[in-house]
Amino acid sequence: MEQRRSAYPQDSWLAIQGQMETLEVDGARRVAIAPTSLASIPEPKDPYQY
Repeated sequence: MEQRRSAYPQDSWLAIQGQMETLEVDGARRVAIAPTSLASIPEPKDPYQY
């Protein structure tokens, strides 16, 4: 799945499914999601609810 960040405007909401993976960035290990699907969704009624 090849998508560019510019395809999704700042402050937009996404539903993302994928697998967690470990990457090395600037010599440090980071956890990331390798997406298998991405979909734009409307902003939740309460976006800060856990």
